[in-house]
Amino acid sequence: MSSLRTSNVVSLPKRLPTWDYALVPDSRYEARVLGNETRLMFRHAPKLVVWWSLVEMGHVGTVIPAWYSVPKVTSSRPRRNGYYNAVKKSSKLARHIAAMIGNWPTVLHGPFPMDLVQNHIYEIETRTVTQDRDQVELHEATQYSCVDRVLRRVQ
Repeated sequence: MSSLRTSNVVSLPKRLPTWDYALVPDSRYEARVLGNETRLMFRHAPKLVVWWSLVEMGHVGTVIPAWYSVPKVTSSRPRRNGYYNAVKKSSKLARHIAAMIGNWPTVLHGPFPMDLVQNHIYEIETRTVTQDRDQVELHEATQYSCVDRVLRRVQ
């Protein structure tokens, strides 16, 4: 009689799923954190992207990114839950983490503190990206929304 061995361990992909860049009206929304990853943008700009899912009626499940500049990606390559060098206490990332956890973070280097933020709802403010990295206006069809500010933890 052969015994089948089952496991409750699921291997996660190295990268998060890709989402289309959604466009929602600039406003305040309630949202939760889905995940994060490090990326190299334009081959040399290290970034941390935190993906948010809106939980407001009319926009439930809409996924919006929050982009943060980081000094350096320290993982072997950009990846899900990647490591990054410490950011300044005055950085946008540090201010947003402070709004999420209720005080200034003691650790300002990666990975992003998912264990502290993933089971909560936050109030965020979005803005529409209307220009590309060279400050050239984007066509209306290519504009998208991103998180501009994390205001507070709701629950």
